[in-house]
Amino acid sequence: MATPAELTNALEQGQSVDLPGHTSSLLWRTLAPAVLAVTSAAAALGSSTALVRILAAAFGLAMVVATLAGLASLGRARHTYRILPEGLCVDGSPVIAWPLIGGAFRHTDPHTDRGAQEFPVLSLTDDGLAWLRQHGTARMKLAHRKDLRGMQVPLAKGCNPEQTAQLLSAAIRAHRSRRGLPPVA
Repeated sequence: MATPAELTNALEQGQSVDLPGHTSSLLWRTLAPAVLAVTSAAAALGSSTALVRILAAAFGLAMVVATLAGLASLGRARHTYRILPEGLCVDGSPVIAWPLIGGAFRHTDPHTDRGAQEFPVLSLTDDGLAWLRQHGTARMKLAHRKDLRGMQVPLAKGCNPEQTAQLLSAAIRAHRSRRGLPPVA
């Protein structure tokens, strides 16, 4: 992970920067299906009933697919944020141009089933919201938060929601000012 000084230096020079994502939750989402796949395989091999073998094999296959999807997510987590001269990539998304991004902030949602939950939000301009509706990937559209005029984004590695929002805000401010774009409130 880039230190704040390295990030600031890279932003001042207009270089590309990769910020890795948080991997601990992804690791658990990958390991759990792998354990279930092995357990299902053992149940399928140890059963004398054909129906149990078929069901265990089908469940095991589904868990193998879930494990592979988890491994793909772990691979993408190395490049959760790609800060490029032309825009920002979030979790493998297409490049969101700097004029379409307004900022980043931490949001607290008090109405979750697990109590209050904090997460970073990438704020989009009106043009950015229109771009998201037309060109955003399915993952980006699922992260879209209409009430916040932006999209919920993952945590940067080693950062809490506030720190992730601060890192993104610094990058957004630097790139918007370099292009002569006004700051967005």
